[in-house]
Amino acid sequence: MQRIPVESSLIASHGWEASAEDPTVGTLEVEFKAKGKSPASVYRYANVPASLWEEHSNADSKGSHFLKNIKGKAEYPHTKQPAEPAEPKES
Repeated sequence: MQRIPVESSLIASHGWEASAEDPTVGTLEVEFKAKGKSPASVYRYANVPASLWEEHSNADSKGSHFLKNIKGKAEYPHTKQPAEPAEPKES
């Protein structure tokens, strides 16, 4: 999945991919910044509605939006992924 770098103290990049079965929901992939001795980490969140992705993408604070609306929500189960750097932003 392609992720886009973002301005955030918590999130390095994020991306969303629609489900083949239902394009109104999909998978959100979030790369969290390294913290202290912990390396950067990447997680995928399932069943994320396209409308929530739009809200997240447009939020002034991506980290706050994520913590309030996605993290820890049972309806968005998550899995840890191997960390790969995001593609550079096109100018």
